Amino acid sequence: MRAATDADGTFRTKRREGVPALHISAFDRAEDWEREFLAGCELLGFGPTPQQWKIADAVNAHREDFRPLFTTMGVCVPRRAGKTTALLALALGRCKMRENYVVLFTAQSGTKARDRFLDMARILERKWPNEYERGFRILKGAGHQVVEFANGSFFQVVPPKQDSFRGDAGDLIILDEAQEHDAEVSGELLGAILPVMDTRPGAQLIVAGTAGLHRSGLFWDTLEEGRNQIAGTGIVEFAAPTNIAAADLMDGRGEKSWTLARPIVLAAHPGIGTLTTEETISVRFAKLPLPQFMREYLGIWPEDYSRGAIDLALWRASALADWPVRPQHVAFGIDVDPGGSSAAIVAAWRADGMAFVEVVDHRPGTDWLVGRCVELSGKYRGVIGHDTVGAVLAEAEAMAKRRPAPRRKPIAYKDVGAMCATFMKELDGKRLRHSDQSGLNAAAEGVVKRPLGDSSWAWGRRQSGAVDITPLVAATIALRTFDTTEQRGSRRLRSTANLAQKARS
Repeated sequence: MRAATDADGTFRTKRREGVPALHISAFDRAEDWEREFLAGCELLGFGPTPQQWKIADAVNAHREDFRPLFTTMGVCVPRRAGKTTALLALALGRCKMRENYVVLFTAQSGTKARDRFLDMARILERKWPNEYERGFRILKGAGHQVVEFANGSFFQVVPPKQDSFRGDAGDLIILDEAQEHDAEVSGELLGAILPVMDTRPGAQLIVAGTAGLHRSGLFWDTLEEGRNQIAGTGIVEFAAPTNIAAADLMDGRGEKSWTLARPIVLAAHPGIGTLTTEETISVRFAKLPLPQFMREYLGIWPEDYSRGAIDLALWRASALADWPVRPQHVAFGIDVDPGGSSAAIVAAWRADGMAFVEVVDHRPGTDWLVGRCVELSGKYRGVIGHDTVGAVLAEAEAMAKRRPAPRRKPIAYKDVGAMCATFMKELDGKRLRHSDQSGLNAAAEGVVKRPLGDSSWAWGRRQSGAVDITPLVAATIALRTFDTTEQRGSRRLRSTANLAQKARS
């Protein structure tokens, strides 16, 4: 391994291969410490895969004074991709190559940490049967699982408890399967771990796992710091893009579809083709509940229904000051507050690969709504979309009695999840433009999601408290209506540039 690295850069090339990470930190001077990682791989008897190289190089990034570039590392990798094996190799390699280096390893429980150690010990004993030549000894006594090296370094397993870290000092602390620890336990562990690192220059904490059940705790917080490039915190995250929703993995009947899921999985899971097979993962897809598969094999965290649903920086960046002329081919969405205190009409259309949403009217009460919809229907070729439950249904029924009656499109309950997911996907993909109107902005700033079945979500009106979200709901309905309605007359979409030019002429 060392010869290949020194002679032709084989392993530097490996880092550039394989599935790209969703988020990954810098590799500054990582090559200086690659021999240690390779030494650990040699101890465990395996050749590193591209994703394992990426993990090692991100952890090994360091400054000119040989201190780690990232004192805390978040490592989130799907199941069956070699995460833990890479971290163990990194730890053992450092112990072998550095004198008096101390590694403390723990997991979701003391039992799981011990089991992982015993698995590693069996590999070491099988690979290096002569204990007098191996350069280390393995202690497997109850409550004392340690690999001791001849140079004074050691790798020790500890339970994930505060008392386990008191009085100790560590150069590398690995908290594996960290998604299992809630916010309270995480806080206690962090409070115990940080003092362990205080007296060890160059100490490092690695918080590793797969996507968890809740967006809280040390693991989630570490990943968020890494995503936001907070100084001192690094990240390696292999996952599907954040705008992937359960609906993207299901067919029109609402059933799981491997045909739809396959390209998403292949683009996100680095273990396929290196440590596992596509066939194996497809079986897992068929067997596991969709939310669990998305967490463990796509790295997608469940929605957090207690926080604001929309990234406000992204929302503000999507505002368009120079708003285009509204085209004739447009769809409208309407929504009414459950108490009838307000109603909104929003127009939506697509042009030049972008989705546009514009508040046409947003007023207190509902007496004005039907007449305004009739007026817009006479002026534009647009269909008016609406929900099929709640206060808006009375307005839709009153609209149907008008002559001529506006063209209407009810949005079925089964389509609500896909409707909201599409809106969010366009926003996350920077393909949505809005008219920067105060009512719509206020709705976006205060809206919260609510669960919709086991695998989708919708805008949560009650969960959003006193915020009037009618403009946002109407915008979401309008875009869905535009996307699912065949346009009458010419199907050619005119660009916003052409429309603006026509308006000026």
